[in-house]
Amino acid sequence: MTKISLAALGLILFWSAVADAQVFMIHGMVSAPSKKPVGGFDVFLKDRDGSQVIAHTEANKSGDFFFSNLSRGTYDIVIELDGFRESRTPVQVGSATSLAVTGSTFQTVSIILVPDSRTRRLADERNAYTSAIVNEYAKGLEELDKKHPELAVTYLENVVKQVPEYLDAHLNLGFAYQELFRRDQAEVEFRKAQSLKPDSARPLVALGRLFAEEAAIQIQAGTKPGFIQFKLSQAREVLVEGISIDGNFASAFYYLGAVDFYSSDYLNAEKELKHALELKPELWEARIMLANVYIKQKKWNAALDNLEEFLMNNSSSPYRREADEVRAEVIERLRTVQ
Repeated sequence: MTKISLAALGLILFWSAVADAQVFMIHGMVSAPSKKPVGGFDVFLKDRDGSQVIAHTEANKSGDFFFSNLSRGTYDIVIELDGFRESRTPVQVGSATSLAVTGSTFQTVSIILVPDSRTRRLADERNAYTSAIVNEYAKGLEELDKKHPELAVTYLENVVKQVPEYLDAHLNLGFAYQELFRRDQAEVEFRKAQSLKPDSARPLVALGRLFAEEAAIQIQAGTKPGFIQFKLSQAREVLVEGISIDGNFASAFYYLGAVDFYSSDYLNAEKELKHALELKPELWEARIMLANVYIKQKKWNAALDNLEEFLMNNSSSPYRREADEVRAEVIERLRTVQ
């Protein structure tokens, strides 16, 4: 039987829901160039160019935030954080263009906070974080979003050279290197990010993802089991450490589930993947991996349920055709065992 692949072990793409749904969600990722932690700040969703607060949430210590149960429309995401200029980011939710391109009701927004030279906070950093550097970083993120890591590297390398303490820049440079299969350099950047903020789960999860992806590649290449198990052990170690810092990091549980899947520990893989989906139901990679787990255990009904859930909620996924083919095979297996 065909086995669905591991959803590329790439950056988490928060795709979810069906195209004709009327309720929408925003996932925001905030980058704040600072030597000091800036997590735990308030984020407001306001009417476009207005002051009415539609919703309010708090960014976690990794800079992520979510707004859910939103109606179709255009909003402003407003952040007022001491030491930075007021950030007001427009976002259009549920546009016809967005739904046509992604088939998703889940909107992702990247926000970069700009230091404010009028405040006393971070005074020793004002000269480092110039507008030019912030713009260069933004260009690097834009090229990453466009799937042009070779172009992103140029911008991000310049940023970390001029501002070596910028954690997010190291992380995204690592992601760019990883996309270019420059894995040793990616690991260096992730470890630099970890050294800059040891209490952040993000660098550890990035390392876990890198090691899990390396193990997956080596499995496909037929490498000796010893090396594969070494990489899986590395992945497990950093992922468990990351989860100990942030127990709500859904993608950490997804990658840990992937590690256990490749280690043939299907019971633990099932538990971790289910937890990832409890934390973030729209995490479609975990849904695919969970289907893999059930296929390995010949739990055909459970596999079918997860495949159908994935197909229903991810109309534009690159794995849709493969999932549909496996669904047909699972249905055939169910017929033979009845």
